[in-house]
Amino acid sequence: MSTPDDFLDRFLLEFEGADVLPVLSELQPSRQPSPNLRARLLQQATHEGRLSRFAETAAEMLDLTSEAAQALLDRIDDPSVWSPGLAPAMTLFHVQGGPRVQGAITGFVRIESGAGFPDHEHLGDEEVLIIQGTCLDSIEGKVYRPGDRVRMASGSAHSFEVRPGPAFLYLAVVFNGIRVGDQDLRPDDPRL
Repeated sequence: MSTPDDFLDRFLLEFEGADVLPVLSELQPSRQPSPNLRARLLQQATHEGRLSRFAETAAEMLDLTSEAAQALLDRIDDPSVWSPGLAPAMTLFHVQGGPRVQGAITGFVRIESGAGFPDHEHLGDEEVLIIQGTCLDSIEGKVYRPGDRVRMASGSAHSFEVRPGPAFLYLAVVFNGIRVGDQDLRPDDPRL
């Protein structure tokens, strides 16, 4: 069953990177948005709270208050919080979780469209929350979308590919790390 959020995600996916206002204005050609209205709409599209629907789940996963999780989600669009990831098309936004996730790798991962995450094994349990974009997982060929919460058990292995559209963005809580090829990436690894 589709929800209004699913519809919005599909709509935004179609227009990612496009200037949507001219497309919308074609629906009523006699009414062009004023510069003031256009500016207000663009400001609202990037305002804090745009990812609020993920705050409760992020709070639960990170063992934080809803307010603390919302504050982290509000920072996702700030380029200064992102650092290079393990691959050229990947960036990481490290976050500190609460007591239940101490010692785990916690943070947001962004992978550009067309890229992916190579085959890897989970050295502990992993949980992710999809925030934006879609990916195709190698295990069952399943496509994950915004709002999906995916759990992978210790010892499981997979890879995934980011599908066309916006960058793939997800929150990850990874206990004990992952193994990529012959390299173990643990929570204290300086590459993370």
